[in-house]
Amino acid sequence: MSLTPTPDVPDVMDNLAGLAADSRLAQLRRQRPDVVRNLQRSDEAIFTPRNDGGLSGAERAAAALRIAVLLRDARLQEHYRARVIEHGGGSLAASAADPSTAGRQPRWRTILGHVDRLTTNPDSARREHMTPCLRPACRRRP
Repeated sequence: MSLTPTPDVPDVMDNLAGLAADSRLAQLRRQRPDVVRNLQRSDEAIFTPRNDGGLSGAERAAAALRIAVLLRDARLQEHYRARVIEHGGGSLAASAADPSTAGRQPRWRTILGHVDRLTTNPDSARREHMTPCLRPACRRRP
């Protein structure tokens, strides 16, 4: 389901910024409905795509949570942790906060390692880092 932001329906950016619908900044954002709509669509494309490419909603939210942890952004951590839980990924939330708790989940450990690389040193990330996840046994979600 697509959320169409309107003056009465806050979008993800309003929520993350803590904007009330009647705030001056929220009203200012609504003067550019194309920008508001496209930011919301970007969120939907990342977290609820038509074709998930083998990455579940919980995994997508947990990867975003990992990025928020690495960036030390408390508001984003709270937001993405709630999304992970909403998708039933409590153990993913724990391992996103502390990858050492990923245990015997080679696929998820590989994904977390790649997220860490892309976040902290993007130039070092290579396709080969994700090669284990391209194998059929690794493609299966937990």
